[in-house]
This record gives sequence, C-alpha cells and structure tokens, in this order.
Amino acid sequence: MTNNNTSDFEVLSPMNKATFDEGLKSIIMDVMNLPLDNPIPLAILHAGVSTWNQFVYMDEDDIYQATYVDGNGTTQTLTKYEEKLLQWLIGYVRENIDADAEGSDLPSFYTQEGFQAYTQKRRKILRYKARYSGTFAEKSQEKRKSLDDHIVVLCAKLKKMTSELLEKRKEQQKKDKASTAAPETNETDETPSTPESAEEARKKKSLDDHVVELCAKVTKTANEILEKYKEQKKKDKATAAATNENPAAEPTEPKQ
Repeated sequence: MTNNNTSDFEVLSPMNKATFDEGLKSIIMDVMNLPLDNPIPLAILHAGVSTWNQFVYMDEDDIYQATYVDGNGTTQTLTKYEEKLLQWLIGYVRENIDADAEGSDLPSFYTQEGFQAYTQKRRKILRYKARYSGTFAEKSQEKRKSLDDHIVVLCAKLKKMTSELLEKRKEQQKKDKASTAAPETNETDETPSTPESAEEARKKKSLDDHVVELCAKVTKTANEILEKYKEQKKKDKATAAATNENPAAEPTEPKQ
C-alpha cells in the first residue's frame, strides 16, 4: 500500500494554509495525511472550494492544470504527481457517491485505507490502458495505413490501365484509318477484300466510345479518391498537432 508522507511534497510557509470546514479538513488531513499548507489543499481552496458540501460536486476535469498561491503570494501550478493525487481523491469520493454507497455523503465514510485501495485500482487501470490500448491503437493505425496504401496503389494502377487503354485505342484508330484509306483490292490477289459493313463499323465505334467513357470515369474516380485521401491526411495531421498542444485530462471515472 502507498503512504502519502508529507516529505513527498513541498511544504510551504505556515502563513499560507487552506481554511476548510471540519469535514473537508478531515479528508485532507486524515484520508490523504497532508497538512493544510500543502499545494493540494491550497489548490482546492484556490478553485473556490472550502467546504465538504462544495467538494462533493467537484469533478476530476475541474482541476486540470490546477493552480495555488504559495507562501510568497505567487501563483503556482500543481505538479503532475500532485494533480494525479487530487484527481484520485475526487475520483474516490465521486465513485462512492455515484454508487449511492450508504454514508458516502459524510466525510467520516472515507478513510486512508479506502483511499489507498482506490489508488491501487486506478494504477491497475492505467497499466491495463498502457498495455492494451496502446497496442490496439498501434494495430488500428497499421491496418488503416495498410488500407490507405492499398487504395493509393489501386488508384495508381487504374489510372495506368486507363491510360494504356486509351493509347491502344488511339493506335487502333490510326490503323483503322490507314486501312480505310488503302485500296480495297490487292492487285496480286484474285479475291477482293470484303469491305466492313456499316453495322459492324457502327458497333465498333460504339464499343470504342464506351471504352473511352469508362476510362474517363475510372480516371475521375481514382483522382477523387486520391484527393480525399490527401485531405484526410491533412486533417489527421492537424488533429494530432492539436492533441499534442492540448492533451485531454484523465477520464473522470474509471471503467469497472
């Protein structure tokens, strides 16, 4: 079990102590084993909370980057460790109140042993998240990257195929044109060549038109997909940058 010794914290001037009612004072001094001039109770006071009835309405995100006034009158920010302990204290109280535990509305319900047990549970949750959430996120990112890569490759292949089809059609058109311009009979041949019927020519032209139309549609679709892919990459990059600038606070209540 973890002991919250006062030596773990910066002790401020006795001239700057948090003033609480008896209920909230017992939570700080008996449950957390902290003096009233510690940054944690001073941060609670700086948030405008001085009574037990006010404290029970606090949520963990209320103290994200919480500040306090030190003995010199300077506003300071809680360390990550201090902020974490304050979040866990709020979580300890909120969990019991939200579960309608009998007596949870009274400060006497809460004990140092109960708080230590709650912190152990929170640590297990953090370890679980670090072990599985990170792995799942990495796998999801890899799958998405793989899918994106496949889409890009497919679009590139489609564009290449349509370009090749169009080139072949142009070559065939040139050959057909040259063939039409050439004499229909060969002087050395005894049998004259049979001219292509109007119906066959019409069908061939219609087929060629369909090929051109299909190639144009495929190329357009491939270009649209590539453009959307580029836009999504920009959005993902912007979202990641915004997240790094303003990381989300720890969830108010852990999943059971």
